[in-house]
Amino acid sequence: MFNPAYYAFKILCRKHIQRPVCRVALGLFVAYSMASHADYKQIIDEGFWTSVYPNGGNTFYCETYFSKHSPILTVSHIYPTTWISKTLECRSERSCLRSNQHYQKILSDLHNMVPVESIYHFKLKDSIFGNLDTSIDKNECNIKKRYHIIEPPDTVKGDVARIHFYMHKQYNLPLNSSSLFLKTWSKEDPPSKEEIEKNRKIKEIQGNENPFISNPDLVDQLEF
Repeated sequence: MFNPAYYAFKILCRKHIQRPVCRVALGLFVAYSMASHADYKQIIDEGFWTSVYPNGGNTFYCETYFSKHSPILTVSHIYPTTWISKTLECRSERSCLRSNQHYQKILSDLHNMVPVESIYHFKLKDSIFGNLDTSIDKNECNIKKRYHIIEPPDTVKGDVARIHFYMHKQYNLPLNSSSLFLKTWSKEDPPSKEEIEKNRKIKEIQGNENPFISNPDLVDQLEF
């Protein structure tokens, strides 16, 4: 959906994104976009890169510093988009994106997005998280992978768990008994300062927080 007012404001604020009026206005654009199921790319550009990471940050798995968005970086969804489309009984992710407004809303949720190196996004896409035994070697980013299962670095295991819990609670997406390891990950890797700050920014932009970050003990109330 082309929004001429949005793109005009984007040009005006390009050099002044840190000004409060620009950040608030762009946040309102993102909130409107989610409510009206507008352009997903617009939410990525302004909700994620410009508002959540205005001064850059660290990539999710490798913790590599970046000062701004570039072609070697992309957005990765922690709760797999294939699981979402399957739960909504779409023929494919593409058909879901084209015709299912609920899928568009879920896909656009900033809490499920992390910055990753593009090369890892394609290597790990459609994999599922799990624990792997010690015989599996870690790569240069401390990721283990065997077939379609990946074990992320210890430093982000709690982040992965809390995102899954949020998506389960927010959108009634499935978690089952095989996901019990996520509770262990959440307890062994409590929210970091960076995770808490990201949660705060997304609440400002999107209007809701991930409660499992602000109150990690909520995980004890989950049953699946």
